[in-house]
Amino acid sequence: MVFRIFMTLLWGGAGFTMLLYTRQVADFTGMNSWVENNVGAGQTYTLIKVLGMVFIFGSFLYLIGQLDWIFEKF
Repeated sequence: MVFRIFMTLLWGGAGFTMLLYTRQVADFTGMNSWVENNVGAGQTYTLIKVLGMVFIFGSFLYLIGQLDWIFEKF
């Protein structure tokens, strides 16, 4: 359970950081050319925000045990 809490704080914190510092993350990683060409200009920021929300939601699901079916084979 301690490992679940640690991983939730780690991945949830990463997601929250992506939401809070979207521009700095985009400056660090660079613009995603596929997203910019196929989705629209400026959508790299949207992609980073969506990934941040997925990290937060996924870390919460991991904390409450809803992702155990993925990790049960390892």
